Amino acid sequence: MGLKPPADERKTHMSRSSRAWQLFVTSLCLFALTLGTALADTPRYSVIDLGVSGKGSQAEAINNRGQVVGWQDKGSFLWESGKQKLISTQLYQGAHAINEGGAVVGIPGEIHVFPAGRFSILSGASAFVWDRGYLGFLSGFSDAYSINNQGRIAGQSGNQAAFWDRRRVSGPLNDAPDFIWQSLPPHKLKPLPGYPYSAFYGLNDDNEAVGVLLRDLNDVPEHGQAFRYQGGKASLLPTPGPGASVAFAVNKAGTITGAFRQAGGQWQAILWHPDGKSQALAALPRSVATAAHSINANGDAVGWASPKANRGGKFAGLDLKPSSRSRACLWRNRPALDPSMVVDLNTTIPAGSDWVLQQARAINDNGWIVGGGIHHGEYHAFLLIPTPTP
Repeated sequence: MGLKPPADERKTHMSRSSRAWQLFVTSLCLFALTLGTALADTPRYSVIDLGVSGKGSQAEAINNRGQVVGWQDKGSFLWESGKQKLISTQLYQGAHAINEGGAVVGIPGEIHVFPAGRFSILSGASAFVWDRGYLGFLSGFSDAYSINNQGRIAGQSGNQAAFWDRRRVSGPLNDAPDFIWQSLPPHKLKPLPGYPYSAFYGLNDDNEAVGVLLRDLNDVPEHGQAFRYQGGKASLLPTPGPGASVAFAVNKAGTITGAFRQAGGQWQAILWHPDGKSQALAALPRSVATAAHSINANGDAVGWASPKANRGGKFAGLDLKPSSRSRACLWRNRPALDPSMVVDLNTTIPAGSDWVLQQARAINDNGWIVGGGIHHGEYHAFLLIPTPTP
């Protein structure tokens, strides 16, 4: 028969076991509470198909009035209050941005949608502007990616980041709006040392712009660098590693979203705070590549995540029917942005919707989200509208 430990030692051991058990139960309860809170805080959406049957389409931007613009195989469209109309019928011309006044800008020629950005190099083509029924074109070889509420347009001209400002004219001109863009020369960004090419992708109402600097036109996958243009000065945006980067959008507060290239060659979504500090954003489980394309005034960001590696670390081009393995994502700023939390938007729509939401391209200040995905076997533009919580 073994010797029993003294009574006081047995009491001490029991006390330690009890405390350990209590600590375990407390931790489990806190985890369950945190998980329950996170699940309860996950938004729910109704989904609206903005596409046309038998035709590929994608929504690119939405303003706070709920007006949506994008492209389909017959040209650019504007969707408003349940109705869609073509605003440009040039083949594959892509509406890319819309401001609160309803002015739309876009890029010319054939559409190429890249997981970590888009860069059109169609020689001799001009960006377009559509406003209140009037369609005009910017001068020369150009792309327009953003327009703010003052009417300033940001994009590229002659492979240089550029702005265009509206000019008022006296009286109506062929029933056109009281300002025009196409006759104005662009204000081009002076090339930075080592980066002869550039493009603006995002612009806010303080005329702060963001985009990418390039060493050559095919250089984004290897050495393209995200940058910010503010107060007349351009500066590189820092990243967690030495790889390439690109900035897509900037909100009213100066918070920027984009993507950077990891050491393994894959792209990861990133956020830059107004002070310039960077913050990598989480991917969905089993995803190896992500990008954040848009951010609203509330700090909520949207983009995509994919479990498929980009071939050779390069951009994997997505046409009108991208891989069904990519998923539209949301990074919520509630009450503060948690870089480890990401929502698969496919989990937020009603069951049985027969949607695979693949790319979220924009989010407005009301939380409405637009993008593209597979619906009934076809690639269509979508609109997500938050549903009231019980």
